[in-house]
Amino acid sequence: MTPQNMAMEPEEVPVSRSLQRALVQLAVLRRQLDLEVHLASSDAREAYRVLAPELESLDRYLDGSERSVAKVRELLSRAADLHERVRQSAR
Repeated sequence: MTPQNMAMEPEEVPVSRSLQRALVQLAVLRRQLDLEVHLASSDAREAYRVLAPELESLDRYLDGSERSVAKVRELLSRAADLHERVRQSAR
C-alpha cells in the first residue's frame, strides 16, 4: 500500500471498551428517558428537550479522541442525573 492509498482509505480508530460501555449506557438512558420523561416535572421535561438532540447521534463519538471521550463522560453524567430526576418526579 502506497502512502497515497493510505491517505485515501478511511482509517478505523480502535475504540476503548470503556468508551463502548459508556456509549451503550447513554443509548440505554436515552431509551429510558424517551419512555419516562412524559411523567416528569416540567423542568425535567425541558432539560430532556435540551439534552435529547445531543443523544441522537452517539456514533459521532466513536473516533476515540480525548474530546469525544470528555463529551461522552459529560453526556453520561447529565443523562444519569436527569434520569434520576425523572424517576424522582414520577413517584
